[in-house]
Amino acid sequence: MREEGISYEELVELYSNPTKSLHDLADYFKCGYHSIRRYMIEWEIPIRKHPIKLKLDKKTIEKLYWDEKVSVEEIAKRFNCHLVSIYKFMRKNKIPRRLRRE
Repeated sequence: MREEGISYEELVELYSNPTKSLHDLADYFKCGYHSIRRYMIEWEIPIRKHPIKLKLDKKTIEKLYWDEKVSVEEIAKRFNCHLVSIYKFMRKNKIPRRLRRE
């Protein structure tokens, strides 16, 4: 786990990119979302109130996920976002998930 090597300067530099979320930083540093959030609060780094709104539409996600059998991870890469964002979008828009064997 890389968490011990997180520096204030590196965290600020990476988070200054508006497309980087706390989840993205957690992936980069190989630690949990809450660890990154704790550092941000401890070092008084302002956390963005409103993340960048993704322009996702239900039909596109359904087509990719169900018709083309694209994984959630791949959909997230295509939309340059974290896979949690895609899962939340699917839940909010009542898009059912496939079974593992599908």
